[in-house]
Amino acid sequence: MTHLQKLAKSYELEINDHSFFDYIIETLVNGNFSSIPELVRQLTKKEYGQLIDYCHEYGGQYGQELITYLNKP
Repeated sequence: MTHLQKLAKSYELEINDHSFFDYIIETLVNGNFSSIPELVRQLTKKEYGQLIDYCHEYGGQYGQELITYLNKP
């Protein structure tokens, strides 16, 4: 089981590598901005890069908004 799958399991999500990324995006959509930094902190550096790639490729408008949010000073 990968680290992302373990994170998904701990949040009672479907266990696959992208469900945790979807969960972070959904957290943004639901307006729970204060939860996002904690969720992202749980990712490894490599997984963070995968999240950004996932947002570009599959995240649509909300994926782009997440990237913008994560890049705020």
